[in-house]
Amino acid sequence: MKLKKRLLKLTYISLIMATTQLVFAQDYSKLITEEYLRSEFTFKDGAKMKYSECAKRTYPTCKYIWDVITPKSEKKDATRAKHALAPEGNKLMIIYAKATKPEDFERVLSTYKDAKAVEGVGQRTVWSQKRKQLSLITDKNLIIHVNIAMKVKFDQKQFMAEMNARMQGKPIPKKKTDQKDDSKKHAINIAKHVLKQL
Repeated sequence: MKLKKRLLKLTYISLIMATTQLVFAQDYSKLITEEYLRSEFTFKDGAKMKYSECAKRTYPTCKYIWDVITPKSEKKDATRAKHALAPEGNKLMIIYAKATKPEDFERVLSTYKDAKAVEGVGQRTVWSQKRKQLSLITDKNLIIHVNIAMKVKFDQKQFMAEMNARMQGKPIPKKKTDQKDDSKKHAINIAKHVLKQL
């Protein structure tokens, strides 16, 4: 009988936690819309939102993926879906973690090797170019990570130049950066947008 009561109590607690987590995730899901993403990023012709989800994992996490949909990409995405993977494309991920005190942000900073301070966003904010991630803490001790992964077009000429250099034992040529990397600017804008709504 005691075991049955204990199981019922655990089930009840699990149900409350699941409901709370669901509400927690849903609150964050309203902060970023497809309309907002289209105003922040340049969507190529034919690009559509392929995936949008806010869920409670270790921390509430919102993930948004968009790209041009082609027959080839649809086939790849269907295969990824069979393996419980999100589709490929440009990705924005926002993680929300409640800190108990401002000093908890120091643990976050200790994982960065290239953290650069950013002014004017949150109480304290850093940017990592390597991770393409902005991390900040608010005055209410909410830590927010904004991570951006833009899909890079495959450069056949660059690939061939690298292969030839490797085969000949020569230094690998530097990649040509004809695409401007606006990840930091986008991350700052997104963080400001989120902070206004919290």
